[in-house]
Amino acid sequence: MKKFRKRSCLTGYLILIGMSLLAVAGNCAELYSLPIAEMESILSGWLTQSGFTVQSTPMKMGQVKLTAARSGEQLVIYLKPHSALATEVRTGAIDSSATDSALPEKMAAYITGYISESEIHSKENMQPTPGPVLSQANATVCIQANSGDKKIQISGFFINPEGLIICTTHDLEGFQNIRVILHNSNQLRGELVKFDSNRDLALIQCRSETGNYINLHDGRSLPRLGERIYSIGCPVNLMGTIHAGLISGPPRKANRMPFWQARIDIQPGSSGSPVFDSQGKLIGMVKGRYRGTNSIGFLIPLETILSFVGER
Repeated sequence: MKKFRKRSCLTGYLILIGMSLLAVAGNCAELYSLPIAEMESILSGWLTQSGFTVQSTPMKMGQVKLTAARSGEQLVIYLKPHSALATEVRTGAIDSSATDSALPEKMAAYITGYISESEIHSKENMQPTPGPVLSQANATVCIQANSGDKKIQISGFFINPEGLIICTTHDLEGFQNIRVILHNSNQLRGELVKFDSNRDLALIQCRSETGNYINLHDGRSLPRLGERIYSIGCPVNLMGTIHAGLISGPPRKANRMPFWQARIDIQPGSSGSPVFDSQGKLIGMVKGRYRGTNSIGFLIPLETILSFVGER
């Protein structure tokens, strides 16, 4: 579908009651080239980030009703599958004069931006990956662990020839039976030797020597805004998956820790993936993604990684 947004305005009206303005449901419907499941996910995430409490209610014919409320405000959004790859979005009643009347337009701008970023990202990943980046792929690993019935899968990479691996914690300290899967599908047992939940970093030791590792001191700090970057990891157990992206924003702080903002594909299991510049120099590690989107992510800077490892 070439046109990813199409508006169909229906008959609508505004009722002025005293000082209260009520927008009657059914004014305009927007058509976007996104599956309804993805649309529900990104809208719920955007509304939650905007301070709303969101309730999703399944309806007939595969439709979904989203009810969003915050501090006396309420917004109702109806999602209707137009096809397998397109969704009609209709804003329902905006309850209370306190509700931001510009919310539907802000929502439309967010969805349009999300689709545009996804299309740009898809084109970026079609370009060849530089050789220096490809040469680092064999140092990355897939990490699996379990605690009772609970299982996790994250990414990581060797940082010395003695089998030491760095990754994100993601509650790894509560797990047993850590398995490290190498690029050649061989599996090793890992032992958690250090973790820091605040910095979201952990070290795992394997009893195996390796010639495939990434020297942290050969890395590079302070990537430039707009600079092209590459992650290599193990999203959804797919070893050696490479994603291209860009540094899309200045460092952000969360829990007093700095993170680089990047436009790059981040899937479940990507956390812990090393991130390189076009010369194959390490600049950081994937921490996670912005809720509601796969293409806005945050990276742990190289300086934080060096500080953590240097405290051993």
